[in-house]
Amino acid sequence: MRLATQVTSGGSLRIEKEVALAIIYENREKILLQLRDFKECISHPGEWALFGGSVKSKELPESALARELKEELDFTVKQLLHFRNYDYKVESARIYVYACRSTLVLERLNLKEGQDFGIFGIKEIFKGRLCSKKLQAEYPVADLALTIISDFFSCQ
Repeated sequence: MRLATQVTSGGSLRIEKEVALAIIYENREKILLQLRDFKECISHPGEWALFGGSVKSKELPESALARELKEELDFTVKQLLHFRNYDYKVESARIYVYACRSTLVLERLNLKEGQDFGIFGIKEIFKGRLCSKKLQAEYPVADLALTIISDFFSCQ
């Protein structure tokens, strides 16, 4: 799935904010996703998305992502590898995407932000809807996350 009108990997977009996101994956088969809160004031409310968040002033994207993962998941990053930058027109944002390979065990993580989180297979993700075990309901996968995950796994 491509969002050509919304996401580009370059171009002339007036950037109003910067965001760093993580593709946390295991063995090229499973990815950790967050079910975002239902607050209308945030990006992709009530949708499954990649973990991450805003880059603060004078903060490097990699440092911002390490901070966000600690805040949201109590997850300490051992190694982040820069994957690609995206310009996201919908929010006038520059998005820095990093990859982090890890052994994914939910019991070792502590969700501190969002409604739920889960480990999902690639084929399951591309169906576009995932079930929250906690909330016992299905929610959509954010188009932005689908695009990034598709790009990442097609480059591997």
